[in-house]
Formats: sequence, C-alpha cells, structure tokens
Amino acid sequence: MSKKGKELLKNLWREQRAASAREKQHADTEFRTGQLYFGACDYHLKSMTRHFPAVVCTTHPVYVLEEIANLGAKLCPCTTNIHFGTPRIRKGCKLPDTRRVISRTSYVLIKYGFTVKKAERFRRDLSYTGMVPHECFKEPK
Repeated sequence: MSKKGKELLKNLWREQRAASAREKQHADTEFRTGQLYFGACDYHLKSMTRHFPAVVCTTHPVYVLEEIANLGAKLCPCTTNIHFGTPRIRKGCKLPDTRRVISRTSYVLIKYGFTVKKAERFRRDLSYTGMVPHECFKEPK
C-alpha cells in the first residue's frame, strides 16, 4: 500500500474513533429536541404506537420532537417511505456533532409520536446519530 493510502486509512480510523467517542458521550445523556437516533426495534415501536410499523421485521430511526421537562421526551418514528404532508429530514444532510451524512430522506411520523421516560429500557437500544440542523428539517408545504 502506498504512503498516501496508509495516511488516508489512518485519518479515516481517527475519524471513526472520534465519532464513536461522541456517540458514547451522548448515550447516557438526556434526550434533546432535534436529536436523531437509529436502532429503534420495530417490536417496541409497534407496542408504543399501536400502528407503526405495519410489518415488524427490523429497526427504524426515531427523532426527538420535544423534551418533556424532567420526565423524558416525545419521540417520533421515521421512515424512508414517502408520507406526503409530514416533515422530513433531507438526504445529504450533514449532522454537525457526529459528522454523519443522512443517506436517505427520512419522513418524521408525528402522528405516531410517543413519550419515553428517562429511565425506560427502550432508550438503551438506541444509537445516537446526531443533532439535525434546522436547515435539514423540512416542514410540509
């Protein structure tokens, strides 16, 4: 491998370690409005929303719609399936705190929002993805 290739791999490894450290830092903190998490189990989402997802087979991202004082937060599941009239997080958005880039447009399903308490087990299954900047969150027209 060339010297330039080794240097590129070294830099990539450093970035991944830094991103992992930022994710772990957020893992034990409180929910904040505008955060995005991956890994919400469909089984848990179905039990909390009663309607979403239609087919329980994988995981979905969740968006923190709002914090609820010292109790927890209101979360909304996200999907890549088109839902007209719902807010969305646009493809290509760069999350500034973790430097991740959103690979697909995600529709935030506010009608299936649910409340999660601070200490609830559901939170442990989530993987912090990043804070969604205001310019990446598109309200429906």
